[in-house]
Amino acid sequence: MSMLVAVNTAEPYRELFVWSVFFGRMSLAQIFWKECPDQIGSALVASAMLQKLATEAKSRGKPHLADELFENAGSVV
Repeated sequence: MSMLVAVNTAEPYRELFVWSVFFGRMSLAQIFWKECPDQIGSALVASAMLQKLATEAKSRGKPHLADELFENAGSVV
């Protein structure tokens, strides 16, 4: 049985921005970020999220992924 859930959000661009950052789609993230009502706050959240993911990747023995995430974290802000 398939279940569809309707989502009503006041800030769809911020949610799409966070989704694209989380999945490493940085060029798409930049497009959504430009439409965010709070660009500085959104960039800070994305940077913190990427830094945390990079730290976790490094602790799990994935240095290449960690380097890429740290690089993306620096380019968001």
